[in-house]
Parts: sequence; structure tokens; C-alpha cells
Amino acid sequence: MILIPEARNPKGKRDKYWWENLWYYGYYGSFVAFIIASFYDPRETPTQAAKLEAHKRLAERGETFGWPLPPDYALVKSEAK
Repeated sequence: MILIPEARNPKGKRDKYWWENLWYYGYYGSFVAFIIASFYDPRETPTQAAKLEAHKRLAERGETFGWPLPPDYALVKSEAK
């Protein structure tokens, strides 16, 4: 049962209102943009930040590490100079 009938053209196809395309592209487009942007978000947890800071301080003092170095150690080493 339809309470409010929709406007239909003679071919039986549903007519769209002027704002419907704006709604679809704006609403769903913003979801797509948010998902794409969230992939490139540099998430740094407090643990990762503390680890990088500890590596940076140890590199400044010239101390050696007793464990394998992380792949981003080169960045810490270049910032310490």
C-alpha cells in the first residue's frame, strides 16, 4: 500500500526529483572519499611514537641496540644528525 504516490512518466519509469542526484553523489561520494582518505591516514599509536623517540635518543647518545632494528631506523638515524 502506497500512502504517497510517486510521480511517474508515461513509460512507467520513475521520475527523479532535482535533489536526488545531489543526494546520491554527495552522500555516497563522501563515504568513498572518507574511506580513501582513511587508508592514507598516518596512524601513529602512542607505543609507536615512544619507540621512535627511544630509538632517536639512543642514536643521539651513540648507544647500540640489543635487538634487530626496525625498518624505519634509517629515518631516525638521519634525523639525529
